Amino acid sequence: METSPATVCSTNSLKLQFVVIHLSILSQIQLEDHLSHSTSGAMRHDAPLGALRLRLSAGRVGPLSTPSRFALLCYANRRVSPSTAPSISKATTPQRLYSSAPAPQQRQQQEPPPKEYSSPPTFPQAANPPATTRPPPLDLPTRDPAASTFSHLFNTGKAYLTFYKTGLSQIHTNTRLLYPNSKTDRADIPPPASRGARHLRARWTHDIRRLPVFALLLVVCGETTPLVVLAVPSIVPFTCRIPAQVKQIQRKLEARRARSAAEFQAAGQDATGAVVAAHLARSLGVISPVWDRLGLLPDRVVAGRVQEWINHLVEDDGLLEQAGGVDALVDEEVPLACVDRGLDVVGRSEQGLRQVLARWLYLTRSHGMGDEETAGRMVALLTRREEDWPAKWDQMM
Repeated sequence: METSPATVCSTNSLKLQFVVIHLSILSQIQLEDHLSHSTSGAMRHDAPLGALRLRLSAGRVGPLSTPSRFALLCYANRRVSPSTAPSISKATTPQRLYSSAPAPQQRQQQEPPPKEYSSPPTFPQAANPPATTRPPPLDLPTRDPAASTFSHLFNTGKAYLTFYKTGLSQIHTNTRLLYPNSKTDRADIPPPASRGARHLRARWTHDIRRLPVFALLLVVCGETTPLVVLAVPSIVPFTCRIPAQVKQIQRKLEARRARSAAEFQAAGQDATGAVVAAHLARSLGVISPVWDRLGLLPDRVVAGRVQEWINHLVEDDGLLEQAGGVDALVDEEVPLACVDRGLDVVGRSEQGLRQVLARWLYLTRSHGMGDEETAGRMVALLTRREEDWPAKWDQMM
């Protein structure tokens, strides 16, 4: 007896519901265990919010002549939280961080520099989180002119259900990577205290918080879920974002960033600390667009979120350099790293994004420079258009 398409769809939906319920129960257990041993936010630090919040709350932030003065105002007196990244001394190199070879003894005399320049070694596993933290590929069927509209829509719905099922199973895989057992493949686990491990935990926390609501939405809406999530993208785990949703989020973020930059440039010399902090928050996407319309979010909260994200970027840049820099990133991670740093990605090639990311690292970091100065340089770049960045930092002032 031939099985009808409706029967197959019903069977697939029942299987998917079982997988969703199983993952929801398991994820909640893992989340409770994770929250009892770590902080509540994926990118939150234990450091105080710093001079920017204190000055904003006390109303002592006056007009700023240049963005560089704002950078000094924000970070000159702040206390930086202890970094989760291992410190690098003269005897500590990326080879020592991610290699099991014995440490070589320090030589009494400094070796001469090599005659020819060679690229630093890269450690992709340390720089990149596992591929299971990113959305799986979405393979949609091509329209067959001979097939009926119902058949095409049915096959398209099956493709979306397969995509969401794979995305949910990846959350389960990431849980096993964070809490490995005897059956876990250790080769897929990033080295500890690396950028890959840090982003694995951050994205897992992001996804696990959204899993219960998204699972309920998927069970209720079924094949129409792709249409619903375009209206409420914030409830979708990162591993379940379809390409159209990712592009929509990026376009909205860049349009909001452009409007904020225009308002900031119009303020000119009269821009106060609150205005600059609001511009940084919109550029980095650390506050919801809803607050732009309501205008009820206190300035000290905005400044605090900006500083938390700047602290995260300082640590992330350091971990990326330890792993070999931009060359160590896989192609899929390059746009994500640019978005984290408030850089536009829509309509740009992968090679172009690598160049601007390498330029960011070159301008914000230098040998022997502390985290405070690095954070100040980041703020200065974020308050300028990309085409106005200098070739060298000495030309900024």
